[in-house]
Amino acid sequence: MNRSEHLRWLMENGGPVIRYRTARHLGADVGKAELGRLRKNLLGCKHVRTWIDRLAPGELHGQRPTALENAANKLAELGLHKGMKPLDERARPLLGDLPDPEAVFFGAFFRMIAVSGLLRLGYARKALLDATLGRLDDVYPLAKTGSYDVYVPEGQLDDIPKSFAGRPVVRPELGLRLPYIHDVYAFANLPAEAVSPAVKKKIGAVVGYILTDEYQALDYGIVRAGRGRYYANGWSVNLPGWDGFDLSDRDAAVLLQRLELMAHFPTTVKHPWFARCLEHLEGYATDAGTYAFPRRYLKEQASGYYVNGAYMGLEETRRSKQVIEAESTLRMLLIREAAAA
Repeated sequence: MNRSEHLRWLMENGGPVIRYRTARHLGADVGKAELGRLRKNLLGCKHVRTWIDRLAPGELHGQRPTALENAANKLAELGLHKGMKPLDERARPLLGDLPDPEAVFFGAFFRMIAVSGLLRLGYARKALLDATLGRLDDVYPLAKTGSYDVYVPEGQLDDIPKSFAGRPVVRPELGLRLPYIHDVYAFANLPAEAVSPAVKKKIGAVVGYILTDEYQALDYGIVRAGRGRYYANGWSVNLPGWDGFDLSDRDAAVLLQRLELMAHFPTTVKHPWFARCLEHLEGYATDAGTYAFPRRYLKEQASGYYVNGAYMGLEETRRSKQVIEAESTLRMLLIREAAAA
């Protein structure tokens, strides 16, 4: 199938989410009235309304679907965006009071969770842009050096709790300046007018830092907040398929997600990892020219972290092979679309 045949097939065989995303994000040829009808059908879906209701002030980080990091990103997956009245009403309270990056030890991390999710939904307010560019300035210096010497030398600290024994400790002077997965989502969703040549250069350096054997081998370990006070430090930008495709269930669940995210950056699209992943996915092409990925690549859980691939389902009823085929085909086209932009 060529691209136009893929789009036609998705419009004929997809459910409300897939048809709307095919029209809006892939440019299927529909008129304004038809796009409005597709949008109405999308917003009328029971599972879409459920996820809209989950977007609310409160928990930012956690495994519950009501945590902002999960609800905002899932809504983006379902095709929702700024300008949809039900979404705008739920998002409005979240836009006026971003977390204070100095309030708690992980304040900068919590702030970026909120910022990246809201940016992805299209709410490109100045406060969100400023926070994202501020984080870029935080993580760029380390990326620029190309240094992966990020740990306190073993044996130097004598106050590490037994529960963290054996975990590497990130050097205190780095603070939270390693790039987190939520940072990368925010960088990918900056509007074009916010990406000056200088910003583009910095983002390119951060992405280049991530696309290395040295980075992919890092364990973010733990961070020290004071004597005897340590916190687990996670959410690195791991790239499934880096060392081959004998994937764990977790890596299988995030493969498509990471590919679509990283495809936003020209440095990635030229990298051998990206080519290897696309070649791997081509192995799931059907005789008809569509795609049918294993269900563990499209996992949908009742709870879990979005960035761990917990909420990859799109349509409400996913029992049939045709639904999985439609979801797979859409995701393959979205990866290609991001790479071509």
